[in-house]
Amino acid sequence: MNRRDLLKTMGLAGAAFTLPSFLAFSPGDELSAKTKSGHINVTLGKLELLIVSDGFAAFNFPQTFFAPGIDPELVKRQLYDIFLPENKIEVSVNVMVIKQENRIILIDTGFGPDYGLNCGWLSENLIIAGIQPSAITDVFITHAHVDHIGGILDKNDNLTYQNARYHIAKKEFDFWMGDNPDFSKSKNTSSSEPDILLAKKVLGKIQDKLEFFNYGDELFSCLKTELAEGHTPGHTLFTLSSENKQLKHLVDITHSTLLMAQPEWGIQLDADFNKAVKTRKIILEKAAKKRELVISTHIPWPGIGYIYKIGTGYEWKPFSYPNPREIII
Repeated sequence: MNRRDLLKTMGLAGAAFTLPSFLAFSPGDELSAKTKSGHINVTLGKLELLIVSDGFAAFNFPQTFFAPGIDPELVKRQLYDIFLPENKIEVSVNVMVIKQENRIILIDTGFGPDYGLNCGWLSENLIIAGIQPSAITDVFITHAHVDHIGGILDKNDNLTYQNARYHIAKKEFDFWMGDNPDFSKSKNTSSSEPDILLAKKVLGKIQDKLEFFNYGDELFSCLKTELAEGHTPGHTLFTLSSENKQLKHLVDITHSTLLMAQPEWGIQLDADFNKAVKTRKIILEKAAKKRELVISTHIPWPGIGYIYKIGTGYEWKPFSYPNPREIII
């Protein structure tokens, strides 16, 4: 989906923005700091975590970004069945922070400052939560889409987290920094050039601060990495472990509960659409069968819960927590 198509989808055809493919926001007035603020503490065994909101993205008239090639009436019916409006899909942008004695680790960085009023809140919300950007020691990059790496740079294209080391899978880095990233198996009918240019710019800026990891590596004594290719070639999931507790991060395995109910539908932006479908079904099936506690970047705030199998699809079961300030797992 190119800039013009996406702006039409959002009802913003006259807006002056240069947009990568996955960027959507609803028009509206400037949001107050109170409205923007969003963070919650999470305790996992002995691990101290924080979930921080980078805001949200709203897709008005969401086809064909979601469920490309599927009969619109089937999509409307499925949205109705899972109690979602038929003319809009909203996705959260939930960012995890891991706090250790000598490290503060950020998992992805959200959209950044240039993409509308409803997203790009991360650095401000970190400060509200008591974390200055200069205190971030490590940034773990799951994949190089704008809603995950856009916040690495500030509005002047300087590093937001200047004291951090950056960690990314070599496979993901090589894909975006190669001469011709291959999107021939995507269902995105528009140019991927804005996405490629953004990734090259951001990854180029941090190249001297990068550390590569291999899939299966354990980082920071708590985080085990896992390849989940399809959405991007090097799309990385991970599992956090502390004492006898685990929390698996699904990242962009699914962008909406719609794709849990219908895991074969996918999104236009999947670099290899069919492989992304296969990966999503494997990950969701495993999570449901093993009753894994999971977190997702884009499932409604704070994105922690369980996957429940029903028929050929799955349902989202949010993790129950009584304290609005803290989740104890």
